[in-house]
Amino acid sequence: MHEMEQHLRKSPSSDEPYARKTIGSKGGILRVKGHGVTLNIPSGALTGNRDIKVQLLGEELPEEFTSKDEVSLCPSVRCFPSGLTFRDPVQLTLTHCAELTEQILSGEGELLLYTREDSQRGSGDQNITRTKLVPPGCEFFRDRINIYVKQFADCWIRIKSNFIHGKKVGCLPFVPIEMPRTRRPIVRCSIYDLTEGHSERIQKEETLYGFRKPMTQECELLVRSTGTDLQIVIKDKKRREFKKKPS
Repeated sequence: MHEMEQHLRKSPSSDEPYARKTIGSKGGILRVKGHGVTLNIPSGALTGNRDIKVQLLGEELPEEFTSKDEVSLCPSVRCFPSGLTFRDPVQLTLTHCAELTEQILSGEGELLLYTREDSQRGSGDQNITRTKLVPPGCEFFRDRINIYVKQFADCWIRIKSNFIHGKKVGCLPFVPIEMPRTRRPIVRCSIYDLTEGHSERIQKEETLYGFRKPMTQECELLVRSTGTDLQIVIKDKKRREFKKKPS
């Protein structure tokens, strides 16, 4: 993939889905429709009216913070105004794509919350903070999680791999919108977390990069950690595999 394209995919965008609302001392709820993100601010958490915004972050956690025994669990989000502190914890609900173990569903587990305030974005990724969340600071369900925070920031949520059986992912192929006749066919396969609204976001991104989805349905898979690379086989209408010719 082109270096600039990689940069675009990892950078946050003002076009990412969001919800915005003025909320006061009586509290209120914000929902990013179609993306499984809900913010619930309880009564008394704010002392006066504030303009509140919750947006999908569209930015990956920097690689130096990732670990082989951790996996991302749900969409990353950006909460505005960054650094805003609440008198009581607010509830952030996010859908996830993991098949959780019974151990963590019974409340015996932890989440890893990585946060970064707005003022820290220009000062390097070393200002990202890692916090362990355990119940009652978080709640686990088969299709979603709740986390409770007292301050707004950029949020990435990860989980230790021993607390999940695998992750549900979607797979879609994409082909160029226009292909020069002199070039061999190109198929780009996109594999992504199967969370609410993610497929639509992927298709929108691919259109911006000059690719379109062919007439095919989304493939849903449960990926388990096996320590081996994922292999993809492409077949034509007669079920024949496409093989790369030796150069």
